[in-house]
Amino acid sequence: MTTTTIKELHPHIGSVWARAVSLWSTWVADSTLTFAQTTGGDGSRRYVQITTSDGTDTTVWKLVDDGTQASAQVPVPWVAGRPGWQTMPTMQLPTQAGRTTLTEWRNKMAPLRNEIWENWCGAVLGDAVQQSNYLSYEDFQSDIDYFTVRFNPFIILDALSLITGTPTATTYYYNGTPHSYPLATEVPTIYSAGGGGSVDLDPLVEAVQDLSFVDYTFSTNNGANMFSMRGKVRVS
Repeated sequence: MTTTTIKELHPHIGSVWARAVSLWSTWVADSTLTFAQTTGGDGSRRYVQITTSDGTDTTVWKLVDDGTQASAQVPVPWVAGRPGWQTMPTMQLPTQAGRTTLTEWRNKMAPLRNEIWENWCGAVLGDAVQQSNYLSYEDFQSDIDYFTVRFNPFIILDALSLITGTPTATTYYYNGTPHSYPLATEVPTIYSAGGGGSVDLDPLVEAVQDLSFVDYTFSTNNGANMFSMRGKVRVS
């Protein structure tokens, strides 16, 4: 038996999460592999570790977040806003490789998501709410698990989603398009610790626009003409 450790350096936790989803998607369709997930620190950086094994050879994937020190905790909105953090799997078959896909998603990736929130942010998580058949069309089903993530004074709503179904030659998701929760392309809503309203950034946007589009007039010598003369007298 051989064990191979592969260290991948990623710019931030969003990239790490996207890669972990990719590794999970490969595993869930391969009955010969086992899968385990955890987080840790490697030297001065945090990482997510994915371990796969075929019973003979083991591969340990250390997905290193090169942007976060092992001893640091980062703000909840920063993690929520990283590119790739909203990555969800493409459409999956309901059962594959002798596994129930939704069960394995909730057993593997939901705990990993929670562990990242806790270790990267020191966040407190609310109880997960599991919503099945949230969106469905013919034989396709979208399952969403959502929960609150709190690290004073920030509270956001996080969610995991998975589409399952059996495509046919005439009915399918284009490119297996994954679902993300509604904040996927938006700036996360930030609330005050006391449960107040969301932060209104409109005045800031207006001020930046005023500065960006103002016209400037420049004047030299108070608008008067400017002359420059130079001469030379020759003598014999």
